[in-house]
Amino acid sequence: MIETRAVVTRSEGEDAYVEVNESAGGCGHCDEAGGCRSSLLGDAFGAQRRVFRIANTLHVVAGQSVVIGTEDYATLRAAVLAYGVPLVLLLTGAGLGTAIAPAVHADLAAAGGALAGLLGGFALARFLPLRSARIRQCRPVMLRKYSSVTVEDERP
Repeated sequence: MIETRAVVTRSEGEDAYVEVNESAGGCGHCDEAGGCRSSLLGDAFGAQRRVFRIANTLHVVAGQSVVIGTEDYATLRAAVLAYGVPLVLLLTGAGLGTAIAPAVHADLAAAGGALAGLLGGFALARFLPLRSARIRQCRPVMLRKYSSVTVEDERP
């Protein structure tokens, strides 16, 4: 599970709005050996406010810090849905447009089929998460309240 710290900005009923305030990437291993250094890309484009609505399972209030997490496969599944589905439908539409059109207008039919497939892929990628329970499982969840425990140096 990928975890990060967030601060609750407000709570409304059974939902809470949390702001992720770490500049590091999701895993927090950006500067370690083997880290992907994805935080550098985010820093290059400036800091964005990242606020998410999640289920308030811990009954927290505004100002409290929590640890939120997503399943490890959630990023891959979201990428396939956002990029893979439209790409596959674009190619399928182009192929179908070429196959059903007369030879004279094959390029125009391929472009039209590709555009129709791409738009259909974007629509499917947009509305599929609303209906699929498996994709809804990829949403972030509250794991626990965050408490910063400090160990004081005991010197005589």
